[in-house]
Amino acid sequence: MREARSIYLNTLNEAARAETHKRHARLFTGYFVDFLPKDKIVNTLKKEDIYDWLNNFKNKILTKRGIPPASISVYNAVHYISVFLNFCVKKDFLNANPVKKMFLPEVQQKEPQIYTIPQICSIINATKYGTIQRLFIMLYFFTGIRLSELLRLKWQNINLAQSGIFLDEGIVKTDKRRFVKLPQNLAAALPTYLNIFNPKPETRIFNWRYDITHGIINNILKTANIKRIRNGIRHTAASYHLAKSGSAFKSAEQLGNSARILKIHYTGNVTKKQCKQFYSLDLTKPVIRAL
Repeated sequence: MREARSIYLNTLNEAARAETHKRHARLFTGYFVDFLPKDKIVNTLKKEDIYDWLNNFKNKILTKRGIPPASISVYNAVHYISVFLNFCVKKDFLNANPVKKMFLPEVQQKEPQIYTIPQICSIINATKYGTIQRLFIMLYFFTGIRLSELLRLKWQNINLAQSGIFLDEGIVKTDKRRFVKLPQNLAAALPTYLNIFNPKPETRIFNWRYDITHGIINNILKTANIKRIRNGIRHTAASYHLAKSGSAFKSAEQLGNSARILKIHYTGNVTKKQCKQFYSLDLTKPVIRAL
C-alpha cells in the first residue's frame, strides 16, 4: 500500500494539477495508509476498510474540535482516497475501486452558475482567431473536458475522421477511458488550427502548468469584462450537453461525471432555444456572434 501511494504521489507531482489538490492528496492518503496495517496489500482492499478508516477519521476530528466533521469534509476526505484508488485501478494494482460501492452522505452544494450565450461569445472573442488561446477556450466550452484532462491532451488524441477526442488512461481523471464526440461547429473549426500549428502528434496541445492556465483564463475573462464563475466553463458545457442529448447517461459517458450528478445539477439550466443557439455558433469565424 505504501509503495502504491509513493508511485501515485510521484506521478501527481509531475501532473498538471493545482498545488492545493496535491497537498490534500498527500494529506488524506497519508492518513489512510497510516491507519491500515503496514503489510496491507492494495488488491485486498474492501469498502469495509474504508468505512473503518472513515470512522477513525471522524472520531479524530470530534476529539480534536469537539464537534463532528461536516458532510462536505467527509465527502472530500473520501474523494481524495477514491482518486488515489482510481489510479491504483489504472495501474492494475487493484481490480475495482471499493469507494464506488460505498454509501456516502448527501452534500448540499450551490446550484452551478453558467455563462450566457452573449457572455460565451465575448469570452471567445477576447482571444485572437488562430491562436492557441482561442483553441483552448473552444475546446473547453464545447467538449466539456475537465481542465486537468485538457492540459494532458495531445494532438494525436484528436480524431477528425471520427469527429471526436479519445481520452486514454494517461488523460482521464477517473478509471474509465472515453471518446468525446465533437459538436459540428467545433469539428468544422479544428482543421484550421491543425493547419496553423502543424503539430507533432505526440506533443501536448497546451504546454501550460495548472496555475499558469488559471492566469490565462483570468486574463481572457478580464479582456471580455466578464466576472469569473468557479468551474463556470465546464458547468456551461455540461448544461448544454445534457440539454442537447436529453439523456444524463449519454452525457455522463461524454463528460466523465455520474448520471446522478448531471441530473441533479444540470437539468433545466438552458432552454432548447438556447441550446440550438450554442451549437449554432460559427466557430470558424474570427468574430463569434449569436444568431
